[in-house]
Amino acid sequence: ALRISLSSIKDIGQEGVSRILDERNSHGVYKDFYDFYKRIISKHKISLKAAENLIKIGAFDFTGFKRKYLIIILGYLYSIKKKKKNILKGIIDSNVDYADEFFPETADLVDDYNPNEKIEIEMELLGFCTTISSHDYFMKNQEFNIKGHKQWKIILGR
Repeated sequence: ALRISLSSIKDIGQEGVSRILDERNSHGVYKDFYDFYKRIISKHKISLKAAENLIKIGAFDFTGFKRKYLIIILGYLYSIKKKKKNILKGIIDSNVDYADEFFPETADLVDDYNPNEKIEIEMELLGFCTTISSHDYFMKNQEFNIKGHKQWKIILGR
């Protein structure tokens, strides 16, 4: 796995990085996406856009859930919190582990980003790619080109 600096991710900011790291140092590593949501996103320690960007660059790939699926889950959880604050306490109990409550039976119905989309997203949010198995992918796709990112052809000698 490639490790990158949180501060290199668009819309996180130094304050967001500090909040994420302080929470992790105080209460341990994040077990899954929902754990991160409860501890960081729901408490407005980072913006919704920053959370989306973390998902899009693969920060939660360790969960086994597809990135597009986690974007849907994020929107669902955020809408519950935003629109139904009074009901939220009845739906999300801090004493219950909801890690498996993300409708896992529907996760397979959501297509993930294809390799080109992942590359475009990572180039936009990071300025470089993290998910490709570089050489193999590019060799299979001779016509590969990311919007405005012709440097790949230079790197590959094309």
